[in-house]
Amino acid sequence: AAPARDLAIAPNGDLWVTDGLTVALVGKDAASALPLPTAVRGLAATNDAVWLATPDGVLRYDGHWTVFTADDGLPGLDVTAIGAAAGGGVWAATSGSANGIEIVQFDGRRWQPHPNRDPAAEQLAEATVYRVLAAPDGDIWLGTLAGVERYHAGRWSVYATDSGLPDDFVSALAYAYGQVWAGTPRGLARFTSAGWELFGAPSTDAPAVAVGPAVSALAVAPSGELWVALEATQQNRLRVYDGRAWRVMPLPA
Repeated sequence: AAPARDLAIAPNGDLWVTDGLTVALVGKDAASALPLPTAVRGLAATNDAVWLATPDGVLRYDGHWTVFTADDGLPGLDVTAIGAAAGGGVWAATSGSANGIEIVQFDGRRWQPHPNRDPAAEQLAEATVYRVLAAPDGDIWLGTLAGVERYHAGRWSVYATDSGLPDDFVSALAYAYGQVWAGTPRGLARFTSAGWELFGAPSTDAPAVAVGPAVSALAVAPSGELWVALEATQQNRLRVYDGRAWRVMPLPA
């Protein structure tokens, strides 16, 4: 089976997963055929819909498909990341070149620029944003090939391996247990008052190690539990952390 490229859990508990080619609602019947011959780069789930980042704009499925393009306020069609905030807002990143990165938010009708956008600040360390996370405190976190970008108190900051990340490529971001978590090819990390720290191998008995399993996706359940999908080469590829211990989940068919 192909690895999960992204996971998304809606506030009502619906679990969506994509391998980059199809989208499925786990455990329920749901349409997976996309309205465009496109790739899926990321997922976001709200109570009433699942949202897809694609090279052809943002796709929304709420029983029928809607395609959002530049006509709806997107700066460009090349949408590389999407995420849902705790309050139900949806954020997206478009890309193409270092000075073409834009962060936008959906206002219910159209996509609007980041409200505190600084054009110079958004010429980020890497031309592609792979994940976007809107934290409850209002900070915006971006996962890129060159680390994590954070918008806090009106300024952008860059975190990479010299800040404690196990790898510069950040393939997943999530907010759980009052902290930001980052998935990388060299393990799972969390952001603390002292900076980034490797959380260790996600298993029930493995100690913290210098390199952890390769993480492909993260999601947070309504219960607050952190779901972790690992790359295809890893064993027990879907795991859940409840704040104290890990448990392995069966992979959906």
